[in-house]
Amino acid sequence: MNNSLALLGAGGHAKVVLDTLHLVSTYHEISVYDDNPSKLGSEILGYEVHVPIQHHLNLTMNVHVAIGDNLVRRRLGEEILNGKMNYLVITHPTAIVSKFSQIGRGVFIAAGATIAPDAVLDDGVIINHHSVIDHDCSIGSWTHIAPGVVLGGGVIVGKNCLIGAGAVILPGIQIADDVVVGAGAVVTRDVAQGLTVVGVPAHNYRMK
Repeated sequence: MNNSLALLGAGGHAKVVLDTLHLVSTYHEISVYDDNPSKLGSEILGYEVHVPIQHHLNLTMNVHVAIGDNLVRRRLGEEILNGKMNYLVITHPTAIVSKFSQIGRGVFIAAGATIAPDAVLDDGVIINHHSVIDHDCSIGSWTHIAPGVVLGGGVIVGKNCLIGAGAVILPGIQIADDVVVGAGAVVTRDVAQGLTVVGVPAHNYRMK
């Protein structure tokens, strides 16, 4: 077994992932990489940051993309998958993950989260602290579920979505691709592709 791990990203989300790795990891060597040149030689939770990412990747690596931004995580994640590297799932030990759920490659599940039976998380999904993904939910690839979100049973969330902190999506609702749900929103109706919805009940957000 290769006991090294390349963690891509050196921002706030990477701190959460590194903290989880300290609790669960069997990896003896963790290396942190980022593309921001200003981070060269800096440290994150005691780990030196190496720049840029691409110069350090190879096909033998175990890799996890610890970047909250969906577009950047998707770009790097697709490079990893196309390169056939081992794109690791990382789960905090206090998360509850049903053995009847399906977890894709590169998923991160944070402290206190619940993944119920027959829930499906596609590649590169982030489930943040204390979020609840109820039975029969489906979450598309590269979507970010922020802290404290509650998805009722049978909710479908598309690809590349951001579901803001504390949002509630009622059972059976369908959220299309590229949707943003604002923090604290309560979604009571299906949401079409590319929309941003906010409020209680959630409604389309339009700039004034």
